[in-house]
Amino acid sequence: MGIFTRDREELLSYDGDAFLYFAGTILSLVIVPWTWILLRGLIWPAPPPDQDFDARGPAPIGTVVHRCGSEGMERKRQAAKELSRTWKQRLGGGVFMQLQILSLLWFCLGQVLVQLKDAPADLRAFDPHRILGIQVGAELRDIKKAYRVKSLQHHPDKDRENPLAPVLFQQVTKAYIHSQIPILARTMRSMGTQTDLDK
Repeated sequence: MGIFTRDREELLSYDGDAFLYFAGTILSLVIVPWTWILLRGLIWPAPPPDQDFDARGPAPIGTVVHRCGSEGMERKRQAAKELSRTWKQRLGGGVFMQLQILSLLWFCLGQVLVQLKDAPADLRAFDPHRILGIQVGAELRDIKKAYRVKSLQHHPDKDRENPLAPVLFQQVTKAYIHSQIPILARTMRSMGTQTDLDK
């Protein structure tokens, strides 16, 4: 087996769930702004571009543009606003199709979230004590001992057959750093120093 290949039984138990997190993130990044833009256009509709008499086109720098306030122009503006408020106008121009596509995407996002509720806790929370295999409130020497064992076990140079060894090694190192924070805060308090670790 090469470094960059994995047997079927070596797949992590949460590989499929990691894809669901990725899919949910991508769907959210697309759906939320698109929904806001579409709803804003439905709630506060703008007149069609050819009848939007208040829209200002490109003008040379330094040009002063005056708004025409004649009675005829005001009637045209009012008629354009009334036209834009009709549901036929609001749902025209592909808006109805966009609503259907957005509904389908929201349904897909809902399905992803339903499937993620059963995702393993490995992906939902970072627990340094579980990663190092130590008890909460362990002494510094126990933390260091567990770190030495786990770091040797998952070091990329020692575990060349495992393509995930670098990731596991990074997790062990991160867990080691995070598990020391309460001990460091306790030490600083005993010395009479207030730190950001106390917050």
